[in-house]
Amino acid sequence: MGLWNDEQVEAWLTPETRMVALPDGSLRQVTYSFMIWDGYDDLLEAGFTHELLVEYAEKPGWDPPDLPFEDRFQAIISDTFNRWRRQTWR
Repeated sequence: MGLWNDEQVEAWLTPETRMVALPDGSLRQVTYSFMIWDGYDDLLEAGFTHELLVEYAEKPGWDPPDLPFEDRFQAIISDTFNRWRRQTWR
């Protein structure tokens, strides 16, 4: 038997939409799975800031360069969460 049952996996994959504040003061509607937003919330509780995560997503150097903000922000959340988790869950 796996670590998670079908109901748990389905719940983590449920889409959730939130408004994300951008540096220019505008808001952007973003939809990710509950699992991504749960990782985002964990990062905020751990002391990371929304502004820092958005700043990382807005930095140049992405490949491809025209990657949409939503994809960059999700990548930052996932990568930062995984790095933080490896450091704290040893």
